[in-house]
Amino acid sequence: MRHGLHPADAIAILACPVVLAGEWSLRYSHCHSTKAGLVGRLAAVGMGCCILYTPHGLVTNAPFRSRGYRALAGWLERGLALLGDVILCNSEGEKRHAEEVGLPSTKLCVIPNGIDTVRSGMYVEDRAAMRARLSLNEADICVGFVGRMIPGKGPGVLLEAFGTRAAHRGLLSEACVCRERARKLRIAGQN
Repeated sequence: MRHGLHPADAIAILACPVVLAGEWSLRYSHCHSTKAGLVGRLAAVGMGCCILYTPHGLVTNAPFRSRGYRALAGWLERGLALLGDVILCNSEGEKRHAEEVGLPSTKLCVIPNGIDTVRSGMYVEDRAAMRARLSLNEADICVGFVGRMIPGKGPGVLLEAFGTRAAHRGLLSEACVCRERARKLRIAGQN
């Protein structure tokens, strides 16, 4: 399947119920992302299962998309929300945006990303060991990024912000490293 929408996706929408009906008694259909949410929710209609959708950032909030594209995406999301049971948001901010777009608040549920360091067994003592493994001292700033290197996730904006902050603090070499890394990853200037 392609990343963007394609006419061939209609085949997947029609084929899923036929394939799944013959093999399993489907209780849940959990779709991730805009495209999978579109294809999966349409395919699951009439299958008698609970339809869950996690957008991982609604495309209606993507600044690199045109206003018309975002308006069409909002219209589709509102229609598809009627077909599903639950829309899982990764943050309160995503939930607020979903409500602004017109998705029914009764179907929105927030399950924030994150790690419960106590339940997971990760403790502050592990911090020193991890910093030592990365050759970082106590004064060094360490930030991780988990996500695809695409404009909507904002890795270029993040690296450029680090570079700007480093330059303001007089840390010219760090600023150059951040900007050069963004350029090499071809994510410089993407927002």
